[in-house]
Amino acid sequence: MAEKTQRTKIDLAFLNGRPLSYSSLKEFERSPAHYYHYITTKKKEFSWDKMMGSLVDCLIFSADNFDRRYAFYPKFKKDKTVNKEMFRESHPKKICIEIEDFQLAKQIAKSVRNNSSAKAFIKATTQTQWKIRFTDKATGLPIVVIIDGKGDSFAYDLKTAKDGNPDGYHRSAYDYKYHLQAGMYCRGLESKRIFVPFWHIVAEKEEPFCVSVFKDHEDFIEAGKQDFEKLLTKFAHCMKIDPYFESGYEFHSPNVQGHHTLELPYYARTKYEL
Repeated sequence: MAEKTQRTKIDLAFLNGRPLSYSSLKEFERSPAHYYHYITTKKKEFSWDKMMGSLVDCLIFSADNFDRRYAFYPKFKKDKTVNKEMFRESHPKKICIEIEDFQLAKQIAKSVRNNSSAKAFIKATTQTQWKIRFTDKATGLPIVVIIDGKGDSFAYDLKTAKDGNPDGYHRSAYDYKYHLQAGMYCRGLESKRIFVPFWHIVAEKEEPFCVSVFKDHEDFIEAGKQDFEKLLTKFAHCMKIDPYFESGYEFHSPNVQGHHTLELPYYARTKYEL
């Protein structure tokens, strides 16, 4: 019990200061412990993918804020890791990036602006990086979403991806749980009495930087809404039975008796006479 007192209890008072987001709910879907680690661990540095997505967003939607948000690493001759950490500590309010990553992000942003479909959306966008806070009626949990772009008859999220080929991106989008994000974002819009189609603009991070524009199918969004509601119900339950969010994978598998069964994946079973 002594160890529990060192952890922060997750209750509505805490969540009102840090409402649930897409990123934090994704971590909770792994386990309560993953969620707790995510919200309490100070991030020394963005992952490269997250940094690149944020950088492209800035260059497209708020380029005037670039100098306020970002700082370039100088060229270190030695002790690069140590010097980079010291540089970050001297720029605590900025995201520190390599000049090469900035040049890459510029090319990606340019490809989005030059794509005829994406360009039409950006031109008609009336609101960017819109933060919406709302409360889930069923659980009372506070939620926050950030809509990349909204116009009079649409809303969209801008993504960067290794492969934006429409033939394969559907699977990637589901694996990354973008349906959950779309469902959450649509719930946020609906809380403002806004009912518009939701879209994804996907820009590749490698040459030739192709761009694909997707209109989210109603089934894609509905699946996300269902997953969102299930996660909120589980989160509210966790607040009651494990308010310090110490549970691991067993939380989502309550019938497991201390162990799991390691089985062959379904695609491998066809190789054997089983």
